[in-house]
Order: sequence, then structure tokens, then C-alpha cells
Amino acid sequence: MRNPVVRIVSAYIIWGVSPLFWILLSHLEALDQLVWRAIFSWLILSAALVVFAFRRKRNSRTKRDIFFEGTISEHWLTFLAALTLFAHWLFFLWAIATERTLQSSLGYFVSPLLTFAVGVLFLHEVATKTQKAAMTIAGCGAGILCFDLSTAPHITLGIAGTFTLYGLLKKKSRLPTTTGFAIELSIIAPLAIMGAGIRQFQGTNIDFTLRNIALLLLGAALFTLLPFMLFSSGAQDLPLTLAGLLLYINPVLQFFVGWLILGEGIELLQFGSFVLIWIAILLILKDHFLQLFKPIFIRKLQ
Repeated sequence: MRNPVVRIVSAYIIWGVSPLFWILLSHLEALDQLVWRAIFSWLILSAALVVFAFRRKRNSRTKRDIFFEGTISEHWLTFLAALTLFAHWLFFLWAIATERTLQSSLGYFVSPLLTFAVGVLFLHEVATKTQKAAMTIAGCGAGILCFDLSTAPHITLGIAGTFTLYGLLKKKSRLPTTTGFAIELSIIAPLAIMGAGIRQFQGTNIDFTLRNIALLLLGAALFTLLPFMLFSSGAQDLPLTLAGLLLYINPVLQFFVGWLILGEGIELLQFGSFVLIWIAILLILKDHFLQLFKPIFIRKLQ
């Protein structure tokens, strides 16, 4: 996927439909899912990197690039990104454990607004008129949700803030996607293993049946590694203003999956806010693809 918009939209779509998969593991507690997702993701990616390195063992520079590429500052950014990602997962877990799923979902509606603001204020990105209009429309939609849900802001801001910071750190780091995410998982994995050990000591072991192992492996590969690597590579090549606006695809899809497929209720104000946000998304996609194909049309006319 050469187009960064296609990569980042693909990541958001995978995250958006992921509840259809994770519901298959609903018999496992959220903490167990989180811990073993991280462990299996680390094992899969580490194994893939080792196999890749040994397949090219004749080229010693390739092996060195895979594991040690990048400057010290880039590795520090990756270390901070790993801690931010772990904090983001903890906020999400806290929301699930305390039955505050509305606050967690609202966090993903606030995050695009923060990401857009960071891109304009700190990275000095120039937003187009269409992007400004789309953000205004999406902001109205998110504002309706905030007013309708009337929830306390700490979990919402925690989820939104950590995801926005993660996107900023990935934007600043120029490490290759696979290398950067491998380092992040190598930092998170000891914490996850420690968590698994504590769960084992507490006597809350999960049942490692063939079905559970297969689902955890599939979840680690398809719904953790793939979307995060697509997001990381897309975030490096796109302005944060555009990446932030497109982020609305994820929570809106999750709400529609819950409503249309899983049978969860939806209120009129919520539906109205989703319509506004989808209008904003369509405006952004239309603006981007018009700019993308405009040179082709000009060449044909000439």
C-alpha cells in the first residue's frame, strides 16, 4: 500500500470492526486479553524478524539495520511511544473494568480533535479550508456526544491524550515501522509477562484450549500487529491534521457495529452526531482524492 491514506484508513477500519472478533473472547477477562495480546504480538513479530534476518544472513548490514537502525533520539522516541501505548491500554482497561465504556468510546471521538490541534499548533501544519470545515462539523458531532453522555472527563481525556501523544511520537520518529513497533513491544512485553504472572499467582489462569490460543494468536496478528503497523507507517507520511480527521472512522464504525450487528441501543442525538461526523469524513476523503488525481486529469486534458 503506497498511499498513506489507504494505509491509515485500513488501520482505522480494522479497529472499527474489531469488536466482532473480540466478542469471541468475551469469556476471558479484559486484563487477560490485554496481557496475552501483548505477549503473543511480541512473540509473532520477534519470530518474523528473526526469520527475516536469517533468510538474509549473507547481508550482515541487513541484519544490523533490522535490529539497530536509527539514532539514539529515535530510540528514545520509540521508548516513550511504548510507555504511551501501554498507558493508553491501561486507560482503556480501567474503563472496561469500572464499566465506563461510554467514556472510553468518547475518548476516541475527542482524540481526532486533539490530534488536529497538535498538528496545527505544534507541527505548524497548514489545514485546508475543507479540513477546517470538516473539523468544525466533526467537532459539533463530538460536542453533541459529550453533551448527551454527560460523563466525567478523566478516562475520556486519558484515552484521547495518550492516543494523540502516541501518534505525535510516531510522526516524529523516522524508524522503519516494523523496527519501531518491535522495540515498543519488547518494552511492553516484560510488563505484560509480569501481569500474566500476577494473574497466575492470583489463581485467575485462563484456559489455554486450542480455541483460545488460536483466537489470541489471530487477534495478536490481525487486530494488533497489522493495524498498528499500518497506522505507524501512515502517520509518518501524513500530516497529523489529516490523520486526526480520518481517525473518526474507528469509533463511528464501532458504534455502527454495536448498533446494527450486535444489537446495542442508539439514541437519536447519537445518530445525529454520527451523521455529522460521517459528512466530515466524506469531505476529507473527497478533498484528498481530488488533490491526488488532479495532476492526472490535468495531464489528460493537455
